[in-house]
Amino acid sequence: MAESDEALAGITVGSLGLACVLVAVVGLARRSPQLAVAAVGTIVAGQVVTQGLKRVVLPRPALVEASEAYTGNSFPGGHTTIALTVLAAALLLATWRARGVVMFVVTSWAVTIAGYTLESKWHRLSDTLGSAGVTLAVASLAELWLHRRGLVRVVQAPVRRARVVLVVAPLALGAAASLVLGVVLLVASSDVLGRDPVVEHTVYLALQSLAAFGSATTVLLLWWSWHRLEVVAPARRESATPGDDA
Repeated sequence: MAESDEALAGITVGSLGLACVLVAVVGLARRSPQLAVAAVGTIVAGQVVTQGLKRVVLPRPALVEASEAYTGNSFPGGHTTIALTVLAAALLLATWRARGVVMFVVTSWAVTIAGYTLESKWHRLSDTLGSAGVTLAVASLAELWLHRRGLVRVVQAPVRRARVVLVVAPLALGAAASLVLGVVLLVASSDVLGRDPVVEHTVYLALQSLAAFGSATTVLLLWWSWHRLEVVAPARRESATPGDDA
């Protein structure tokens, strides 16, 4: 648990602010202030929605006595939302050619953070799934906003099969395996009563597997929603030709 606590403690307001600055810099480097706004807005909007739900709309009632360290968080999970919205912003910023590399690098971190929130007992499985839903909603709105401003183009280029084979297919297989494993472990432990440590560990593994499934599926949906699409800088909209990797 020390490793998960340490990793989660590294996600602070300061580190979130630094991430937003880096995202904005990359967006501006691509000569698109609108892209920078959309990417940063995805991260910020994710936290606005998440914190509003946690603190105002859906506060978690204290049904049993427990340490304040384990009852202070509610639905959805803030850290998981940060991880997934940062990933969504990175995919939004990446060109079509670089998106596979970005997805490969950031995905393992985002999925791990979601699992760590369960390992440290900060959140429940439902909280991580709620974070996934928030991320998909705000990222979709950012993509729609860019589309409405005429900044999104379809990439007319040969299919990059290496990306599918090396990144997308393993992630899809991993998500499917996590779902099957989680369901099997839950079913295997459902008929056992009492507080058996072995059963509790089995349930823990099941929930971790289902959390990994939820996060990995979110990444796949983000990739699919932006597949063969990318933002072209306003100054290059007229000069861009099919097949260019702007």
